[in-house]
Amino acid sequence: MRCVHCGTHFCYRCGARMPGDDPYSHFSLCLAGYDAAMNADQMLQDLRNQFGRQEELFALFNARVGEGTATRAPKRTWEEGSPCPTCRQWNYRAGRANHARCHACRSSYCHHCRQRIVGSVPSHYRGSDACPQHS
Repeated sequence: MRCVHCGTHFCYRCGARMPGDDPYSHFSLCLAGYDAAMNADQMLQDLRNQFGRQEELFALFNARVGEGTATRAPKRTWEEGSPCPTCRQWNYRAGRANHARCHACRSSYCHHCRQRIVGSVPSHYRGSDACPQHS
């Protein structure tokens, strides 16, 4: 396995650090106690002896999910923000300003009409049919 934070390769079985250039060479040492004749049932029993059966852990998890302690994130509203028309990344509004710059793709768009703004940003908010700059 590989650590997502530091990129170090390590063995999922014993936790030892493995060389990044050849991580599979470690398994010949780690699994030396298991000979080729050992069947899957014996390996499963060894894992149960090492880690326990864990039924209590599954029961506790299922009970917590049933209680409603595992909740979903609240729904976002259009007053809070809108998705970018270019990449669909959700962006929150800054106060009452309708202009937004997507933090993912850096394109400018309008929260009011949800259209991408190409060219001069102030020109989008000028004129008789223009969107309000603040709402």
